[in-house]
Amino acid sequence: PAPSLRSARIGVSQEMDAVVRRALSRHPSERFASAGEFARAFGTVAGRGDQTSILAAAPPRPLARPGVRLPRWDSTLATLVVILVLLGLVAFFLNFSGAAIAPATTEPARTQAPAALVTPNVVGTRLSSAIDALQRAGFGTVEWDVAQGATGKACDVTRQDPAAGATLQRGQRAKVFYIPGRNCTSRE
Repeated sequence: PAPSLRSARIGVSQEMDAVVRRALSRHPSERFASAGEFARAFGTVAGRGDQTSILAAAPPRPLARPGVRLPRWDSTLATLVVILVLLGLVAFFLNFSGAAIAPATTEPARTQAPAALVTPNVVGTRLSSAIDALQRAGFGTVEWDVAQGATGKACDVTRQDPAAGATLQRGQRAKVFYIPGRNCTSRE
């Protein structure tokens, strides 16, 4: 049902409210048959001379007393806090601007083993990009096959072997499974 007109205006009669609600009904069968019928019903009810008025909003309150000007401590304090934080950050970064000096040791320098190669995660990427990423990571041969029963975006990799994060030997073989599509191995 339509909202009551009486909730928005003081002094609206129940008859006027009923006429307006009938005109605003959702169901056409409950509305007036014609604009003329609505006008006659509205004129009959409106001709009685009911006095209505708009519900008045509360009067605005003054924000400050006239003639009294208080200092804006809140904005001044906020500005000072921001300046202090910035100065603290500058001092912090200046403290670490010099190069770190390693302590002198009497032991001879040890040679470190080369960092272990790790398999990148290529699941969810396009087949051509996955092949490139695996070859850049150190795989010698990258094989690919259609993932049976997988759904998703065409040419996206759904599974990889070895799994992402596994250590690898340079030249090792990798295999990926992808969702079939057109030109999956071409670089676009």
